[in-house]
Amino acid sequence: MGSVPKRSDNPAANVSLEGRWNTGTRSVSAERLVVETARSNLRGSARYALNAVPVWEVRLDSAGIQAADLLAWYRAFDPNVNNAIAAEQFFTGAITLRGWPLEVDEAAFSSRGGALRIPGLAAPLRIGAFQGGRQRTSLDVEPVRIFYAAPERSEGGTLTAATMAKRRSAAESKGRAGDRLHT
Repeated sequence: MGSVPKRSDNPAANVSLEGRWNTGTRSVSAERLVVETARSNLRGSARYALNAVPVWEVRLDSAGIQAADLLAWYRAFDPNVNNAIAAEQFFTGAITLRGWPLEVDEAAFSSRGGALRIPGLAAPLRIGAFQGGRQRTSLDVEPVRIFYAAPERSEGGTLTAATMAKRRSAAESKGRAGDRLHT
């Protein structure tokens, strides 16, 4: 197995736990779990009990995640990701994980939308607002609008504000991608 190359821009995380370790019942509980990265944070609780079958539960009651942080973590483990790709989007939500290996029990998430800048594209891909969640065995995500409006140039080669506004309006009224997903 290869090692992950060290980069100066590798992300970091601070993890803080406050809880109890009961050696008699062979259990650990963290009433307060906080994970913080450069621009994101997760807050919740965790529980582990070593029984005949180990029991795990992680409950994140408040999660605020920047897409830029997700991209930085992905880059840390895959050095082939283009450094010019940039993501601007904020996700909020809550999730409960149970069992071993951990499985999603319940989840709710949303985003007001954002942008993805990809080398070679003159303008960013715009991602519209969305929300979704999982209860029981169903993952429901409302349709996600993804649109692209290439900038138009004036005769002098510069982009005009009016042209950008017209393009954005046209792109937003077209091209709706997505449908409800069920797993």
